[in-house]
Amino acid sequence: MAKALGVGVSPLQVIWPASHSSPGVAPARLLPRTRGAVTRNPCSSRLRSGMALAAAGAAGFRRRHEGNRRSHLAAGPDVVDVEDLSVPEGGGDIVQAVLDRVARDGVPLLEQRMEYVPEPENSPLRACGLPALQAGGAPRLVAALRAAGVGPDRAEVGAGILCLMLRGVDEAHNLITPHSWPSPTTYGGQPKHNSEVRREAAYCHVIVHRMEGTHRGEYGTGFHNSNYWIGSALGGAQHPIFEELRASAAELAEGSSDAKAALRAMGPKWDPRSFNRTCEEALLTEDEELTAFCAAVQAKELRLLFDHTTLRLV
Repeated sequence: MAKALGVGVSPLQVIWPASHSSPGVAPARLLPRTRGAVTRNPCSSRLRSGMALAAAGAAGFRRRHEGNRRSHLAAGPDVVDVEDLSVPEGGGDIVQAVLDRVARDGVPLLEQRMEYVPEPENSPLRACGLPALQAGGAPRLVAALRAAGVGPDRAEVGAGILCLMLRGVDEAHNLITPHSWPSPTTYGGQPKHNSEVRREAAYCHVIVHRMEGTHRGEYGTGFHNSNYWIGSALGGAQHPIFEELRASAAELAEGSSDAKAALRAMGPKWDPRSFNRTCEEALLTEDEELTAFCAAVQAKELRLLFDHTTLRLV
């Protein structure tokens, strides 16, 4: 293990699904007209400057690196040690490539139908254009974070956040569920009751199901499930990333009257339920400007949560 990863760590197990026949599920889709404009951030120069701020954070990664939801018992997915997924020299470039992609393109606000299976048939990771992920998928991201010195729990949830940056909602869901749900699931395996990142994993559920949108999942629509997880993750409290996220959202709202109105309605502190409502409104009305704002904020949110979860060790 130490030889494979280049660090002295104990073997870490990550979920690796057995072959199966997944049910027919429609692929992820972007809403008409709105989605095509999201990654271009058309509403203002502030949105583009927000992406520049994310790019600066991505550059910081390189400097630092180089210097169950369904509670029935089931056999669950197979597991494989990370030592079997050797990370080539410079393996941190896998993580850097994801962060660079987000800095350049943002994270589209979308409605993505989830499959709730160990190995999603319609995986955006396989089509993301990053060769290391086409072959190894999410476990490669876990291995890269472990090689960078991130602990086992934080590496799995951190990899889940990276999957979300690439729209891999099912892969992210499979990684975070054992850290945040007390029962075994068919897609995430056995729970990890003593996980040190339970709260961060629960926060990831908020974003996973926000991305699921108006599609119906395990418990109603994605937005409904996302709001449930806001209570589970936060319980009415403020998360450490909220202050910076609220300030960034205010900067990104410049030039957009709808975005400014949404933040006025939210109040002076970051309110994730209010942001969910804004995202849902943007999707339903196909408001390109508001959709671009939500996408830019979501990209910033994921980067802040990634840095917080990994303790800025990468």
